[in-house]
Amino acid sequence: MLRLPTTLLLIIALTLAGSIPVFGEQDEAGSKGNSLFPIKLDGKWGYINQKGEVIIEPQFRFAEDFSEGLAGATTDSGSGLIDSNGEFLVQPRFQKVFSFNEGVAVALERDKAGFIDRDGNWLVSVDRRKLNPRPSRDLEFDRWQFSSFGEGLGGYFDPASGELVFIDNTGKEKMRVQGTDCKGFYEGLCAVRNNDLWGFIDRQGDWRIPPSFRNVRSFSEGLASACVEGEKGKSAWGYIDQDGSWLVEPAFGNAGNFSGGYAPVADRWDRSIKYSGWKYIDRSGRPVTDQVFWRAGTVVNGKALVVEDPGLTYGLLDPAESEVTSLESRSLYWTEDSLILPQGMVRATSNNGWGLVDRDLNLTDLPGVIRPQSEFKSEGWLWAEEAFTKNSIKLDGQGRLIESSTTRQGTPGWKPNYSQLGWSGFRKSADSLAGGLAAFEENGKWGFKNEKGKVVLPAQFDDVTGFWQGLCAARKGYKWGFISPRGIWLIEPQFEIVLDFKEGLAAVRKDDKWGYIDRFGNWIIPPRFDYAGYFCNGLATVGQGRYFEPRHVPLPSERAEWASGTINLQQRRFRYIGHLSLIATYTSDMWVIDRSGEPVSDQRYFNIGCFADGFAPVQVCEEETKHFYWDYINRDCELVTDFRLAAALQFTNGHAIVRIPERVAYYDLDGNVVWSPTY
Repeated sequence: MLRLPTTLLLIIALTLAGSIPVFGEQDEAGSKGNSLFPIKLDGKWGYINQKGEVIIEPQFRFAEDFSEGLAGATTDSGSGLIDSNGEFLVQPRFQKVFSFNEGVAVALERDKAGFIDRDGNWLVSVDRRKLNPRPSRDLEFDRWQFSSFGEGLGGYFDPASGELVFIDNTGKEKMRVQGTDCKGFYEGLCAVRNNDLWGFIDRQGDWRIPPSFRNVRSFSEGLASACVEGEKGKSAWGYIDQDGSWLVEPAFGNAGNFSGGYAPVADRWDRSIKYSGWKYIDRSGRPVTDQVFWRAGTVVNGKALVVEDPGLTYGLLDPAESEVTSLESRSLYWTEDSLILPQGMVRATSNNGWGLVDRDLNLTDLPGVIRPQSEFKSEGWLWAEEAFTKNSIKLDGQGRLIESSTTRQGTPGWKPNYSQLGWSGFRKSADSLAGGLAAFEENGKWGFKNEKGKVVLPAQFDDVTGFWQGLCAARKGYKWGFISPRGIWLIEPQFEIVLDFKEGLAAVRKDDKWGYIDRFGNWIIPPRFDYAGYFCNGLATVGQGRYFEPRHVPLPSERAEWASGTINLQQRRFRYIGHLSLIATYTSDMWVIDRSGEPVSDQRYFNIGCFADGFAPVQVCEEETKHFYWDYINRDCELVTDFRLAAALQFTNGHAIVRIPERVAYYDLDGNVVWSPTY
C-alpha cells in the first residue's frame, strides 16, 4: 500500500480507530516459488526446506522469502537476488530488495526507489527523497510507496505529477489515476485512496466502487472487507461485493480476508491489545465457531493460526470442524508476522523476547512477557508485564508465575530504577542515605522535601539528580557540583557533566574530558577519557571516541519509555529497553580500568556496562558480518557467554535481564515442530 508522508497523520488516526491488519494476515500478493524458508542462526540468515534441513547455510545479514525462484538477500555490500542454491544472480548493489510477484520486485537504493525485473534492471524509478523526506530513510515505509504486482499491473505514486501510475511487467505505462495510495489488483479490481477515502477501480482506471470508505482490504473470493464510521465515531467493518453492496453489514471492530469460505472478525475493540473477541464467520456472516479467540489469522490450506487465550496459548483452527490443535509455542514470542504459509508451513517469528541470566550464566526464557517492570529483587523475583492482558505478573528466576495483578497500569507505586544502568542523573527520588529527601520542582528550580512533604531545601538549583552516598549532584547555571543534605556546596560547580558518587568516586567531565574525583573534589584519575562510567566492584568502563551524553535531556513520556529501538530527543539518541534506558555511546574503543586508572586488559569492546556479581554486559561487533550483539565478560574482560543477545543489563541480585534476538521457528499443519532455533 502506498503511504505518503503528507497523509501519515491520517494513517495513524485510522490505525487507532481500528484499521490495522489482522493478526497473521498474509501479504495480499501471496508467497510463491520454492519451498525454502528463511531462518536465523547465530546472527546470520539462511534457508531450510519443508523437512527442516538446512539447504542454504546461514550467511546473510537478512533474507527475504523465496518467490518465483528468487529471494532478496542482504550482505555487507548490500542487497541482491539469490537462487535456490544461494548464488547471487543479481549482485548485492541495492540497499534493499523485496519479494517478487509476477516477475517484478520493489527495490531501494539510497536515493532511488522503484520496480526491478529478474535481472535487476530498473523498470521504473522515482527520487526516493521526494517519496520520503525523512532523513531516517525508513525502508519499510518507502517499500509501501509501491503496490505489489497483481494481474499484470503494479502501481506507484508519482511525486512529480501527484498521480498514481500503473505499469505492466515490462515497465510500460498503462494508465494514470487520481489518488494517493493503492493496494494492487486482485480479482479485477484495485483499492485506491483519493481525498482520504477508499474505493475500487477497474483495469481501465474507471471507478467501479466510488471512494466512500475509511479503509478497505483487497477482494478475496468475491468479497472485500470495508470500514465505515460506526457508533460514536468508531470503525465498523463489514463485507461488500464487487458492486459495492453490503453482503455482511458493517458491525465488527475489525475484519480479515475471506479464504476457504471463512473470515476472521473481531467483536470488540480493546485499546491495550488492539482487538479481542475474534471469531470466524461464513459468507452469510454467520459465526461458525463457538470459541472466541484473542487473535485470529487468515485461513490457509484449511487451517488458521489463532491465539486461544491471553496466556499465549497458540493453536491451529480447522473452522469447518471447529477443532483447535494446540502448538507448543511458549518458547517463542509471537508477532503479527506469525502466519501459515501457502506451502503448508506455520512460521512463528519472535520480536526480541525477554529472558534472565543467572550467576551460573544460564539463560532462561520469560514466555508471555512484553517487558520487565523492575530489576530482579533480592527476594528472588521480578515484576513483568504480561502480553495481551497488560497485567503485572511476578516471576521467579526460572520464569515461573508467582503472582498476578489485574491492574493495567503496572505495579502500583513502582518507579523505574535508572541508576542500575549507571545513569542515576535521571533519578530524582528519595534516598535513605540522605535521610529520605525527595526532589521537587518549583518555577523552574529544584529543591528537596522530606518524607512528610516538608520543604527542607528551598527550590534554588537549576537541576539536581538525587542524593547518593550522602552527596547530590546539582547544577548552577551551566556547571555542576555536589551539595550536602543541608544544601551546602561541598564541591563547587565547575564541571560540564557529572555522575553520582559510587564506591567513593564520581566520574566528571571538565574541558571535554572525563576523569574521577573523590568526595573532597580531588582528582584521583585525571581527566583524559572521552567517556567514563561508574565504578562497580572496583572496576569502571572508559572509552575514546564520539558519544552522546543524556544529562540535561528531560525524561521521555510514558509512551516513549516503553518504546523499543531508538528515538531522537533534542538531537540526542537513546536506546530504550522497557522502562530502562541505555546510553548509545557510538564509540568502538571502550575498555575497563581499575581504581588506579590502569587498564585491566588490552581487550576493547564497542560498549561495556557495569560490573556486578563478577560480570558485565558488553556489546560486540562481529568483524565478518558487522552484526552487533550483547554478551557478558568476566573481570578479566574475557567473553564468558555466547548468547548473542539483542540487549543485556547488568546483574542485580544474581540475575540479569536480557533481550533475546529475533528467532524463527516452523511447524507443520499438524502442529509438529519442523525447525526450532537454539541459543
